[in-house]
Amino acid sequence: MDLKSKQKPNKRLPALVCIISLIFTIALGLIFLFLWYQYWHSEQLITSNAISLAKQEASSAQKKIDEGFKKFAQATEETANQLSDGKLTYSDIAKHATQELDESPTLYSVTIAFKPFKYENRPLYALFFEKEGTEIKQKQLDTIYDYTLPTTESKNKTNTDWYRVPLEKNSSMWLEPYYGKAAQRVTVDYVAPFYLPNQPHTFENQAGVIVYSANLSGVNKYIASMLLGNTSYGYIISKNGLILLHPIEEKVGTTIKHQPQKTEDYWEYIDQKTGKSFWQFTYPLNGNDWLIIVNLDKQDFLLIPKIKLHHLSWMVVTGVLTLLFLFIIVFRVYKANTSKLWLFSIASSILFVIGIAFLWHFYLNLMQPPSGTKVMDKAALNRYLLLYSDINKAAPEIYIPTGILIKSIYFPSQNRIGISGYLWQKYPKNIDLEKSAGFLLPMQAGLTSIKQVSKKIDGSQQLIVWFFDTNLRQAMNPFAYPLDSETLSIPLIHANVAQNFILVPDLDAYEALHSDNRPGLDKGIFLEDWVIGGSFFSYVLGTPNSYFGLNRSEISTKIPELRFNISIKRNILNPIFSYLVPLFLVVFMFFAVVMSEKVAHIVSFAGAMLIVIAVAHVALRDKIAVQGLSYLESFYIVIYPMIVAVSMNFLLKSSSSKIHFLQLRTHLITKLLFWPIILATYFIIALLMFGFI
Repeated sequence: MDLKSKQKPNKRLPALVCIISLIFTIALGLIFLFLWYQYWHSEQLITSNAISLAKQEASSAQKKIDEGFKKFAQATEETANQLSDGKLTYSDIAKHATQELDESPTLYSVTIAFKPFKYENRPLYALFFEKEGTEIKQKQLDTIYDYTLPTTESKNKTNTDWYRVPLEKNSSMWLEPYYGKAAQRVTVDYVAPFYLPNQPHTFENQAGVIVYSANLSGVNKYIASMLLGNTSYGYIISKNGLILLHPIEEKVGTTIKHQPQKTEDYWEYIDQKTGKSFWQFTYPLNGNDWLIIVNLDKQDFLLIPKIKLHHLSWMVVTGVLTLLFLFIIVFRVYKANTSKLWLFSIASSILFVIGIAFLWHFYLNLMQPPSGTKVMDKAALNRYLLLYSDINKAAPEIYIPTGILIKSIYFPSQNRIGISGYLWQKYPKNIDLEKSAGFLLPMQAGLTSIKQVSKKIDGSQQLIVWFFDTNLRQAMNPFAYPLDSETLSIPLIHANVAQNFILVPDLDAYEALHSDNRPGLDKGIFLEDWVIGGSFFSYVLGTPNSYFGLNRSEISTKIPELRFNISIKRNILNPIFSYLVPLFLVVFMFFAVVMSEKVAHIVSFAGAMLIVIAVAHVALRDKIAVQGLSYLESFYIVIYPMIVAVSMNFLLKSSSSKIHFLQLRTHLITKLLFWPIILATYFIIALLMFGFI
């Protein structure tokens, strides 16, 4: 009895395949919907948690700052009470004020002003004590102007509300802050009246007022250290919209046009200059009717790109498998109809191509190389420097505004970039440029040309400009070729390592700081085979391996290295047309030969095809000079065993061996599975390399 006579058709098998396919379609479809809901819900949850956390931070800051202001007010009132109770004599006022300024970091100045003839029968008597660095200076205020006159009548219309208002109301209070042009700072005063010793606290017994002026720099540092994220910041405004505290010094003392309202809600806004999106929270400081406003950068709180990529990759896998089992039902593969089988083969091949395209898209748009702490506006810059000053225990820093304009960029070799352009620095007038000016490019490789092109005094600063041309080392890894993206970093440090010069980006020199506007790059700049995505400044905090022979206490133990970064992505069309299109043309030709089922033609074409593909593969490796394997090489590596397997299948047909499964329907299975197997393998490789990196 021969083999065919032994085999009986199993009528239940098609129905079983249909039921199993239906079960898998429903199950995988439900998993896909669950993953989609989980992805959507996780983003909503992260946003909700971020907003909740932001509210807690803003509320905590409000309470902490409120507490600080209350203690400040209590200290003022305590001094007033000591004067009123006779515990603090008038002769000890100077000593007491000096001691208060020494011991309180939040106290900037103390003013004690007597009413006419209340101090040794003098018409006027007022003392002003001010902290300048480590020194405390004393001034006789009554010799400068008459503080008892209304502001409109006083000399040069000097503000005298600090004296008149608390006496008129016979009450302690926070005064409305104002910006002092002479002092170049916002004056924040708490004032309390004091009385003749051991007398009732009535208008008739008023002896004068004592004024404590607050130093808000400590509040600024507290807000900076409290907030999460790299670019979030907070500021304080008065009830009249005067900005009392802001990480951008130029904004302090200005008045905002549209004053935020006290609310427990939040709203979103986009910074037009940087393009960053913020959540803004506003809370009242109850002690003085001020507002604290907290701006949190949304990007710092959104789902981590790698986790987001994993979520989306699982959705792609379940989506592809769901449709694959659905195609089995739609095309009735279980009935083994030749035309239906070909439709399934074509549809599944297209499905894998679409799956690969989705994985490529997600990887290209989500994954970016690390680049340190981005600095895209003054608020982020000043916050970073404020936090750095807490880390650095060496001598005080001298900040040097530094700008750059790249005119040309190219790749002389795989791990080097050639750049040329202009770099400028701004120094205070008291700095000797001949001894102190300059910069270093620590990653330079080979000869570097730096020429000074101009030097001039610009207002209160000295401006010096250089033209430079150099090659820099860059750690580039084209394993994802042709989907690789890089961040080209140009690290900059000051030439004088013995002094605490810190380079800061000259952000005022650029019209727009949004990365997509490419600040610091010439408009006509071009990079062959790459697409320039954007540019930005960043900081990387490093610990030096050497102190250059200097005393450790003389140099910063943590050095913020300024970097100018250029984001680039490979121009994917060039590799596709140079490598993938020719490769698939050859594979299509081989498939056409396979369809003919002529064994001699198949074997001879397979041999020639292997040689052609191997030569192209070697040329690819020579071009990208990658250590290990790149992604594009996987397209070649998959084809090698496929060619051998198909050729062996047809050789077995011409031999005396008879393998029924391989020869079924004149090698129909080989032809049907040719493209699905190749493309499914490519899909799995893309998933492993990009979906679950």
